[in-house]
Amino acid sequence: MRRTHLDAVLRSVPYIASLGIAVVKSSADEVVLRLPDTHFVSGQKGNVHSSALFVLGELAATLLLKGHPGLAPYEVLLKGTTIDYRRTPKGSATATAKFDELALSNATTPMSGDKTSHKQSVAITDEQGQVLAAVETSFTVRLKAKH
Repeated sequence: MRRTHLDAVLRSVPYIASLGIAVVKSSADEVVLRLPDTHFVSGQKGNVHSSALFVLGELAATLLLKGHPGLAPYEVLLKGTTIDYRRTPKGSATATAKFDELALSNATTPMSGDKTSHKQSVAITDEQGQVLAAVETSFTVRLKAKH
């Protein structure tokens, strides 16, 4: 998906729009999202709310898989997300999700019947590039039903 289209989609979802999440980069193999440093995402001590980081990471993983042209014939269904917080988050944050050809091969090779599973890793970093959190989102990938 084009970056301008993704930005429009993000602004159409009220909760995500209120967080101010913006697309920094969007390609078939990488999605980079930025969460700005605003009062909507920070607590009294200036720390970024953990829920905002969670949404940022899960959203980057989802946009990457849903927008990958190699997965167009497949339904990509989110199963769950885990997050490992590493540092106290302050300021803006950036989520980076990357996809390689091996991941595409694994995501489209059925394990049972017509579906498989895929785990997508996302790194969330601060303005200095220090890792704030590691996110892992699990998806079920299956062929779309023919109508």
